[in-house]
Amino acid sequence: SFPGSGHADRVMKAVSLEIQPGKAQWWSNGNVKIDDDEKVNNAIYLNPPAPGKVKVALSFAGFLKPVTLAANLTPYVPKVAGGAFRFPLSAGDMRIGENARGSAVHWANGGGAGHQIFAHDIGVAGWDSAKKKLSSTLPKTTGKKNDHFRIWGKPVRAMADGVVESWKDGVKTNTAIGKMPKPTPSPVAGNHFWIRHGDVSIPYAHLQKGTLPKKLMKAGAPVKAGATLGKAGNSGNSSGPHLHVHAKGTDAQTSLRPLPLQDAWVVTQNSLKPPSPEGPWVRLLKQGIPADSVNIWS
Repeated sequence: SFPGSGHADRVMKAVSLEIQPGKAQWWSNGNVKIDDDEKVNNAIYLNPPAPGKVKVALSFAGFLKPVTLAANLTPYVPKVAGGAFRFPLSAGDMRIGENARGSAVHWANGGGAGHQIFAHDIGVAGWDSAKKKLSSTLPKTTGKKNDHFRIWGKPVRAMADGVVESWKDGVKTNTAIGKMPKPTPSPVAGNHFWIRHGDVSIPYAHLQKGTLPKKLMKAGAPVKAGATLGKAGNSGNSSGPHLHVHAKGTDAQTSLRPLPLQDAWVVTQNSLKPPSPEGPWVRLLKQGIPADSVNIWS
């Protein structure tokens, strides 16, 4: 619940925890997998204004009263120039009529400790005049090959000044589009960089092998905002070309953090009237990508 606000209480679904004496368990309110064919989405997205407080109540069988915890909610401001991040794709790298595409809803942001809360899987869309719709693939292609996708080979750019923490190159490209590779590859990020930006570390995942700049493939290498880190690909635990980013705090708890942006404009896909670029574009001013699937202009 959100005391002192107009936001309705939320009841979490399919919470099954059996905590033994002296033990602990993680639980997160995201997309929680119940079994092989069922998921429950307990993620909470609220319209503004954001509440100032949150209260969690846990009820247990055999106990008369719930355990409650109340905490203040404050906006996260990253310790980078401008107090917000750049978008990791540039409009200057797009074909005419192309935009990035993304959402705050991520398929793996729940369960356990919620290892990918606030994660974004980013693609690119453009108008297909033959199909008369926005499409993530190029005209006259089937979407069965990596280079059919508009994001394939797009330069991936650093979201702020930072330093390289780790990297991986040489992971092969996945060729079975639409299917997760089995067994799950290691590392799951495929070819990637982990870069520390201020008080968070961000993985730039699933890059094409051989496209990571050699000068950056060393611990402590400085990175400037907007620098090219490699080309968007389909390596690691990925079913198709895209870019994955999320932010992990560098504090002792390595808490996950959102990615507020300072240079992006968004519009919901059903509000855009392509092929015209006109639309009710909204600038993100230290705000994150919304839960709706949106086109993004950077």
